[in-house]
Amino acid sequence: MYENKEWVEYLCDRIPLKRPGQPQDLDGAVVFLASEASGYVTGQTLLVDGGISTGATRGVAEKEVTADASRAHPSDRADAGIRRRV
Repeated sequence: MYENKEWVEYLCDRIPLKRPGQPQDLDGAVVFLASEASGYVTGQTLLVDGGISTGATRGVAEKEVTADASRAHPSDRADAGIRRRV
């Protein structure tokens, strides 16, 4: 997986910690889950992913627009004139 330098650069650019994961990155999660400290934890997903799942990716270009109060949907009128992402 890490043999393709271009893929690693592409991946690292999208991970907030700016590096690929390493096996030792799981150490803390494994120790926690194996300990009594996690005794009341059930049915959870523990993400050890360097932050990529936070939505910090730049896969889609963003365009900013200004809402026009005269054309805004009634539920949007309170924030008319505010810049938003589309």
